[in-house]
Amino acid sequence: TIASRTAAIREQEGAARAENLTRALESCDRLEAITARENLPLKDAEQALRDARSTAEQLGALPSRDDQAAIVERLKKVQARLMDVIRDLRSADDWKRWANATVQQELSEKVEALAQVEALPDVAKRLKDLRQDWKQASAGPRGAEGDALWQRFKAGADAAQARVDAFYAQRSVEDAAVLQEKAQLAEQAEALAESTDWLKTADALKALQQRWNALGHAPRGEQGKALNNRFRAACDRF
Repeated sequence: TIASRTAAIREQEGAARAENLTRALESCDRLEAITARENLPLKDAEQALRDARSTAEQLGALPSRDDQAAIVERLKKVQARLMDVIRDLRSADDWKRWANATVQQELSEKVEALAQVEALPDVAKRLKDLRQDWKQASAGPRGAEGDALWQRFKAGADAAQARVDAFYAQRSVEDAAVLQEKAQLAEQAEALAESTDWLKTADALKALQQRWNALGHAPRGEQGKALNNRFRAACDRF
């Protein structure tokens, strides 16, 4: 009975050791593939290093000492390689952040200068471009300096956005008024389309056309297009 139980225990231990080896080999293969990647992002390299350390700490018993030594050696090489990569990437990241500080300073000045631009459609376009430029240079200095640059840019952008929002809100009100008046002109033109009082109706339609043109183009969209078609069709019918 003891011999049977001992054999069963050894079999279980052997299976566990084999499973540990399979898991360790898979981890080594995955980590080595990561270290071999070109242009490895810093975040991925740091995560891979954490995974390599975790694998080493949780390695468990393996089938043989040779297996143990081979896995440990592979993990050491992976960690050494990743530490070199991370050091280089952090150095490059620090340089990039230093360079972006100048870019962010310039973008802050440009967004603040929008306060002097009176043409609000231009402000809206420039603001959109500046925000896109900031995204590309968003990796700025860490800490208080970076926070100060962001708050400065955000304050300028918020001020410009408030002006743009107020402009478009006002224009929306004006567009609604134009649509309403053009709808009335279209109704009047349609009421005259079948008239046979040629001279009087011609003068009336001419006056309607002058008022229509004075209102400018109808706001874009299906409603404005439909009103244009209605008014033109009524005039053409007469």
